[in-house]
Amino acid sequence: YEYDNYITKTAPAAGSFDDLIETGVASMREDYRDIFRETFSREALLEKFTSGVDEVYLETPQMGDDGEYHWVANHAIKLDNPYSDDILLFTFTRIIDYRKKLENKVITTKQEIHNYRSAVVRSFDRIYEIKAEDCSVTLVTLNKNNIVHNNYL
Repeated sequence: YEYDNYITKTAPAAGSFDDLIETGVASMREDYRDIFRETFSREALLEKFTSGVDEVYLETPQMGDDGEYHWVANHAIKLDNPYSDDILLFTFTRIIDYRKKLENKVITTKQEIHNYRSAVVRSFDRIYEIKAEDCSVTLVTLNKNNIVHNNYL
């Protein structure tokens, strides 16, 4: 963890890996707790890493010291141990609030464009899309709230 810029300072300074995972689970939004345990528990990681998986990734909302949930990218990477058969891993966590906001904005914008196009299609008997680059013409219709593009010529 890079604690200076991290959202919470609650991780134990020492202890077991299981304790670290449970500390993370305790600050996670409830609907993500089981999937986080299923993904990052010691047993789950050992099973994945011994079956050939080299890295595990999951995004979760986690409560920060500011009392707000923040999106966190959790990443565990297996390393080859040159001295024994023990499994070594690095875990990385990163705050991804900004990226999640951008993703949500893209989803919202796509939905707004779809809603606008649906309203336009409902308003007219016929609508054609004409592409300037190749002069192709497409008839646009609405079928059960889905915009359908019918190649015209």
